[in-house]
Amino acid sequence: MRGYIRVVETPFAAKTDQNGIVRLSGMAAGGYQLTVWHARARTPGGELKRALAVGAGPTSQKIALKLR
Repeated sequence: MRGYIRVVETPFAAKTDQNGIVRLSGMAAGGYQLTVWHARARTPGGELKRALAVGAGPTSQKIALKLR
């Protein structure tokens, strides 16, 4: 059995649900960096980073990770 603990310096962090979906709320409009982490991701450090622009209304971002 394995477990992972990820410590981040933001209140805007979450674990995906059983469908791989996460919802963050309360973010002000502006530019952010979105970081996705998975223990088996085929990326340096298991992280995928993308710029995210949040507007006045709902914003969605679809991300697909390649796993080892």
